Amino acid sequence: MASHSIVPLDHWTTGLSRSQLEGLIARHAVRFEVAPYQRVTPDGGLARDGWTLDLYGRPSAADKGLPRAEALQHVHDVLHTVSIALRPVIPEGLVVEDEPYHGKTVLDPRNDFAEETHKRIYILRDSDIRPTMIGEADTDWKDELAQQLELLGAHAR
Repeated sequence: MASHSIVPLDHWTTGLSRSQLEGLIARHAVRFEVAPYQRVTPDGGLARDGWTLDLYGRPSAADKGLPRAEALQHVHDVLHTVSIALRPVIPEGLVVEDEPYHGKTVLDPRNDFAEETHKRIYILRDSDIRPTMIGEADTDWKDELAQQLELLGAHAR
């Protein structure tokens, strides 16, 4: 897809300047949530295996002329580009896994149920070497991640 964006990008775009990222985030109304990623253990309990970072965005004014499928793909590419820029905040010992693009949209109940593109990133323990990364210790990076997103203009959902 040829990009119509002020900042030409696709799913492989990296290395944008801070002002370019800020512009993308502002134009696409990017919001985020960071939450624990938990699983049910064989004995029926819950175990924390990491975190999920959910990013949400909407088509910009320039995207309104695109067919719906292209606009969704474009917003997902924007969210992916933002997620790539945040990777240095995530510490060693954790691995990042992206949910592939699947056209998923969600409704924003606080904004007249506007439709938003959703992108989920899993931040998981790379091995059993540092289980404390998943517990209460070593989680300052989550605050830094949220702070970096807010400094770029994203808002907590």
